[in-house]
Amino acid sequence: MESTTDSTHTGFAGGRSHVKATELRENLVVKAFLEDLLDEKIHEFQQTLTNTAQRTEELFSTQDRHIQGLKNSQRASTDILLDHIRESKTSQQEFTNALLDHVKELKTSQQETMNLVRALTQEIAELKSTRKRTADEISGNDTVEDTKSLTKENLRLKKRGFQVKKALEEKEKEYEAMRSSLDEALGEIEQLRTTDRTFTVIDDGAVVSQWKELKFLVRNLAQQHFDRPIKLPLPSPQDEQDFDLISTVYPDIVGRGQYVSSFFQASIWRFLTVNVLESPSREKRYHALRAHVCKVLHENSEIDKNRIKSLARRLNARVHQFDSVRQEPSLETVLTKIITKVSELAATFAQAKAAYRACGLYNGSIAMFSDEWMETAGDKVTNRPGIDLIITPALVKYGNSDGENYNEYMVLVKADVF
Repeated sequence: MESTTDSTHTGFAGGRSHVKATELRENLVVKAFLEDLLDEKIHEFQQTLTNTAQRTEELFSTQDRHIQGLKNSQRASTDILLDHIRESKTSQQEFTNALLDHVKELKTSQQETMNLVRALTQEIAELKSTRKRTADEISGNDTVEDTKSLTKENLRLKKRGFQVKKALEEKEKEYEAMRSSLDEALGEIEQLRTTDRTFTVIDDGAVVSQWKELKFLVRNLAQQHFDRPIKLPLPSPQDEQDFDLISTVYPDIVGRGQYVSSFFQASIWRFLTVNVLESPSREKRYHALRAHVCKVLHENSEIDKNRIKSLARRLNARVHQFDSVRQEPSLETVLTKIITKVSELAATFAQAKAAYRACGLYNGSIAMFSDEWMETAGDKVTNRPGIDLIITPALVKYGNSDGENYNEYMVLVKADVF
């Protein structure tokens, strides 16, 4: 049998001739094709490595900032908590002293009331004695003038008795109210002595770190799942309405592949802000009241897994038809992770006396660029005045950690726009 070391059979029946490997190597067309194919694969592999390295570096950088923010927050929280404990002890002692003084006043008032009752009782007894003597005198000397005097004296005694009874009832009511107030105050003191609850102190660095981590997750999702131009018109009038809420010039944006991911970042951020960060809507006066009574009167103060799943399904139903990947992990799985993160951020917002807000959502009117709370993340798409798209809202802090000065604000993270 002949050797086939330097040749390759075609594998077809019918006795066709084979092609030698040496001929393939000498074939310039085949050689050029293979070299181009190899270069293309090497370029794709290098690009993949570069993208992976960039994303890994961004993730590590975000984690480092987050860890540093947590460390700073922990140190600040410890210092503030120690100050708060010292102030609480001083305040508790002052409250106890004031309450003891109040108790003394109540006892004094009670003693005065009892003395008044005894004096009134003695006066009534004396009046009865006088009445009896007057009656005895009248029985011995029955004159018209004495009868009138006796009648007048009886009326005076009845009126005085009514006044004494009314004053006594009022004093008893006042005493009962003071006793109830005293019991309530004693109960509050006992709660202060036995409770181990401390209020959370929120550090700006920790909030900014959570915000930037959420921002990275949303951007990464949009870049992976929404990177192809979208055909117009949109599938439904509802889609047109949803897109118009993001930007009135959306046809110029979604028709270009390089802007699609930014548009869906804006769409996701709007959903998160409206349905989580601003749910329920927190007016300044209500937030100030909540901060001053030290109560977390807010549905975001606890993580609700059922609510997270419901929101993830709603957001997935809104955007999944534009997903260009449609493979594992599923879009809804990633959205659930993002909504969990924003719920944790909302819980942090709710536990702070300062009011943290996501500001700058598109409201339908032309917004002009403001360096105070905006920064550009790309070139404009249209020639119209103003900005074309608010990709991410700004993180703004109103008031301070003591629950004061809500009319003052500070921009912690600027909005991304183009």
